Amino acid sequence: MLGIVADFTTKLRTGAITPEEAKRFLRREDPFAPQTAGTFNPATFIGKNWDIIGEHKSLPEGWNPSLLKTVCPLKKCESYLNGNEWKKRLEGTSLLGVEAFWLCWNNQEQIPAELKDKIIFFDGDELRGPDDDRYSLCLNWHGGRWDWSFDWLGDSRNASYVSACAG
Repeated sequence: MLGIVADFTTKLRTGAITPEEAKRFLRREDPFAPQTAGTFNPATFIGKNWDIIGEHKSLPEGWNPSLLKTVCPLKKCESYLNGNEWKKRLEGTSLLGVEAFWLCWNNQEQIPAELKDKIIFFDGDELRGPDDDRYSLCLNWHGGRWDWSFDWLGDSRNASYVSACAG
């Protein structure tokens, strides 16, 4: 429980606590435990004034987190790209979006172990934040468990970053 309190305090200090995480913490539940109810709703999961831009990408039939594949568009001579250029290079790739993120978040034990050293972006769908900027959801292995975040598409990505794809 001490690790959960420390994580909660860190996220609270940085303003990254969602309303749902705060409610679970106050009920003495693990605020970061995966939530399995319903479908992904950014306004509930992240916070007020978050939404998905356009129609979200559907999952291929029968897809589950154990089938998660990733791709990185960096060329051998490059150390990083910004998220916009990253996504531009991956046009035509079967990128996974919010449905895959939600399924992975709720079935973390199925995510391939070899991805624990990567930050996995679900670039198939974009989110709009309250600042009207565009973001992608991501998962990363932190402190012995999967954690989630979102990243502004103007931020840089390096070789430890990958995008989730169907294959």
